[in-house]
Amino acid sequence: IHDKFPHKQMVIKAHPLMSKEHIKRINELEFAEIIKEVFPIELLLLNLKRAIVVSSHSASFFVRNPNCNYYWIHGLYSPTKVMTQLTVVNPTKHIVEVDSIDDIK
Repeated sequence: IHDKFPHKQMVIKAHPLMSKEHIKRINELEFAEIIKEVFPIELLLLNLKRAIVVSSHSASFFVRNPNCNYYWIHGLYSPTKVMTQLTVVNPTKHIVEVDSIDDIK
């Protein structure tokens, strides 16, 4: 995603259960900023302007900010134990499910 949008600021909101090792790896990325504070992501989503918002399948996306483009990227994951146990249902018109990074605009 960064390679496609190198001039966009990348902000990653850590999930409260994200491992310290994963947070450490994200902190090492020069192009990414991580938010570690614990608060509902919906509060952030409602205040964004012209953002590309990406998640594997977050229900927080049901809170729509018309100033943003929402993308679920669960289709990019190779089948894993976790993803095969989930059935992702998208009842919205504003969330785009992508099978390729090229689908993100």
